[in-house]
Amino acid sequence: MIKKLCAFIFMLCIVAAAHACDVAGLENDAPKLCGHATQGGMLYGRAKGWNVYKGIGINRNTKISADDVFVTGLDRDEAETLKLTFCRDNKEANCKTYTYKITQRKYLEQNVTVPEEFVKYSDDVQKRKDRENPEIVKASAASEPDKSP
Repeated sequence: MIKKLCAFIFMLCIVAAAHACDVAGLENDAPKLCGHATQGGMLYGRAKGWNVYKGIGINRNTKISADDVFVTGLDRDEAETLKLTFCRDNKEANCKTYTYKITQRKYLEQNVTVPEEFVKYSDDVQKRKDRENPEIVKASAASEPDKSP
């Protein structure tokens, strides 16, 4: 009974995930993505025929799996459009960029007021900081490796 229940839940997740693959790119031939195209969300999809992808803020090429699957997370302050570049190899000539619309979110804000005594240093601590900070900076600079060619 438990095995059947687990199998049912697994299949339900597969079916739900399949129906969620409706994130279309602005270009007609853009791969459809699954997930939530909203700030703080995650997108995944299949990019058949592509080997690597990269996006704004992704400093390296990310390999697409052997099953053509890729995943990308979205920052909580992601721009209104996400540009994903798919490549057949590491040569720019073999790449194509697709654009996806990202829904912006309004985050709840909370403000905390902290008493001044927890924010401001006492006079004796401030004097000590003022005296020791130049020594710390000097010691830190002396310990850095020489960067000259």
